[in-house]
Amino acid sequence: MLSRLSIGNKLLLLVLPFGILSFVLAALLSLQHWKFVEDMEETKELVSVATSSSALVHQLQIERGMSMGHVNGKGDLPAALVAARQKTDAALTSFHQQQNVLRKGSEVANKAIEAEDKVKALLAKREAINTRNLPPPEVFGGYTSAIGNIIQAIARRIKLPMEKVIV
Repeated sequence: MLSRLSIGNKLLLLVLPFGILSFVLAALLSLQHWKFVEDMEETKELVSVATSSSALVHQLQIERGMSMGHVNGKGDLPAALVAARQKTDAALTSFHQQQNVLRKGSEVANKAIEAEDKVKALLAKREAINTRNLPPPEVFGGYTSAIGNIIQAIARRIKLPMEKVIV
């Protein structure tokens, strides 16, 4: 059967399998690199919101401590708590502005929006904290839950092959 083929067709049969194999391997490598680029874009997003989320967590922790002191204590609303709330509001604004660099619909963006909404819901309870209408465990739990949501919004481990670890 091969004896009936011309030399051109014989060469084509010899080269064709290697050409197809090369095409398949190139496609697989391209898909790997595409995934790697997507992972790096998500890492870039995480880094961009890490600073503002860290500042927000820190301010919420301060406000939580001062709110607990106010709810468990007596007297008027301390000026230090009012100042801490202003700093928390500024940190929340910064966190919101950092979300503009996120890709719409990405996992990081969705978690950041969800965390921000939960923080806003918590901050809406400030008047109840001022008048001591919320029990201390609920106040503490609310702040702790909001802090946990922010941390979860940025906590993600990127699984990279060992040869592609970024130092």
